[in-house]
Amino acid sequence: NAIAYKYTYGTGVAVDMKEAVRWYCEAISLGDPRAMTNLGVLHAQGQGVSYNLGEARSLWNQAAVKGHAKAMFDLGMSLMDGLAALIQPK
Repeated sequence: NAIAYKYTYGTGVAVDMKEAVRWYCEAISLGDPRAMTNLGVLHAQGQGVSYNLGEARSLWNQAAVKGHAKAMFDLGMSLMDGLAALIQPK
């Protein structure tokens, strides 16, 4: 996750979203909930990967089950935003 984060934000290296995604996936394969959360953010924003809110929510849910607070927050906010869109008056 730390290496992926560096590539995501250009901390000490050039920004390279392809490398960031590769390293997040590697960390996820090792069960890292921070990587799940961060890759979820990329999916929700369409950065380095295609926009896919369903995938973002799935990653946040996996991290939330592992107790990651930011994943819980991101998942909750995405669900709340979706609910708000459904109940907006026409």
